[in-house]
Amino acid sequence: MPKFDTQVQELKYRILKEVAKSYDRGTLEEDVDQIPYVITPHGAKPTFRCCVYHEREIVKERVKLAMGGDKKNPNIVEVIPSACDQCPFGGITVTSIACALILGILTNLLVNIGKKRRLQKEAEGQGAALEQSAAAEEQDTAAEGQSAAADAAVQAGQKGEGEEK
Repeated sequence: MPKFDTQVQELKYRILKEVAKSYDRGTLEEDVDQIPYVITPHGAKPTFRCCVYHEREIVKERVKLAMGGDKKNPNIVEVIPSACDQCPFGGITVTSIACALILGILTNLLVNIGKKRRLQKEAEGQGAALEQSAAAEEQDTAAEGQSAAADAAVQAGQKGEGEEK
């Protein structure tokens, strides 16, 4: 099983896994009411809520969302009412100011990610350039050594010719 950062992520994974299994078996419609009992079996202690019954109700709602959610609901994000029954808010309203703040935060995150990636690419490029320059220096050094050896051979050949005369 994959590792998760939070227990909620693991719960979502387990629910989607059970929905997929039921779908593959062709018994999804019949298993909708049984999946909460698979996720939170009899005798289990509540993990997130006050009681097991509340957790099972939330699991049941998550199963319905996994099956496509409420087709009549035009919203992109659906709220699970049974999960919010103890929330202190009467409702959440996203104002234009809040929306602008959220977009600003997202923009900053994306810009920073872009800068980080660009710097990483530049560092990789510099690393490749350093490797290329080191290879070029090695070739130059080898070429200088070869030309020095050739010069020495030529000079030795000239000395040999001079000695023969």
